[in-house]
Amino acid sequence: MQLRQERPQRAAPSEVHQKLMRRFAETRAEGDFAGVKSMLADTTVLVGDGGGHVSSFLKLMVGGKRIAQLLFVSTQRYKDVLRIEPAMINGQYAVLRYINGKLESAQSYESDGERITHIHVQRNPEKLARLVTAIAQRQSPPPI
Repeated sequence: MQLRQERPQRAAPSEVHQKLMRRFAETRAEGDFAGVKSMLADTTVLVGDGGGHVSSFLKLMVGGKRIAQLLFVSTQRYKDVLRIEPAMINGQYAVLRYINGKLESAQSYESDGERITHIHVQRNPEKLARLVTAIAQRQSPPPI
């Protein structure tokens, strides 16, 4: 997920960010819309990368409520076949999203320590295949 950053970063301490991310992953897995929405800043930005191989977001999605709705609907749609799993990727806390046992996306997050400010969704099958291989070999995931 190599996206150019043109804004100043206000990074949260690692422990604070990790705690927020664990809570966010659990809340998403539970399908708790209000909980997910409360953890997103009003100005949260979601960026997708399908690598031209799979559908992704054609432009930035902005707004905590809109993004919470998207995540909630997606969780409800795949309720019985969805698995959300925390992971460390590129040295950052991330979430792996599996549908029917297949890795569908790797999602990384930025936060200010209180709320999530940016979500990067990697759906490029070539990059996800490298990640699956690393997980199968129980290695550190490669940069994606």
